[in-house]
Amino acid sequence: MKKKSGNNNWVGWTAVGLSFIAIVLSLYSIHNSNSVSLQKTLEICISIMGIGITAILGIQIYTILTIDKRVQEKIENERKLYKEHNTQLKDDMRFLIKTMQRFITGNIYLINGEYNDAFCVFCLAAIGANKLGEKELVSISLQQAIDILQHENCINKCEVVMKYIDELKAGMIGISDERAITIYNALSHLPSYEEIYSSS
Repeated sequence: MKKKSGNNNWVGWTAVGLSFIAIVLSLYSIHNSNSVSLQKTLEICISIMGIGITAILGIQIYTILTIDKRVQEKIENERKLYKEHNTQLKDDMRFLIKTMQRFITGNIYLINGEYNDAFCVFCLAAIGANKLGEKELVSISLQQAIDILQHENCINKCEVVMKYIDELKAGMIGISDERAITIYNALSHLPSYEEIYSSS
């Protein structure tokens, strides 16, 4: 598209240049009518100007004939871009809903006294929220997990925590929050899920 536009500009400026030359020749012949025939000069000038005008008209006709195609290409490109953004937005929304569900589930576990599950789900919610850049949800989820960690001895090789131990450790490393470091340190002394099952 840009290349075509450059060519059009070049031809247009050439046409303007030819017209300018024709005008200069006309003025010169009028000034020096003795040396060159005025009629001959005017014929040459008219021919030169005709070439320039023809070039400009040709560009305009070409532009009119191809404008629909270019507009259609522009619309198609915008549609593709919108579709890509829309797909990414849908993925982010699904992930956010999943993260919110984890946070809500964590509170339900907490109410029912299922602290192991609540701790694990709050940690997973914090990790998911961090990937989405939801800082407030990250903070709330981490605080819930820290509160459980401080008041309940829930992560000592319990089944649900050990199932997600590797994911929890990796996720906490990616969160720039002191509470995430505290949780990571609490998890770091526990063996990985693979180590538990390979030993058994």
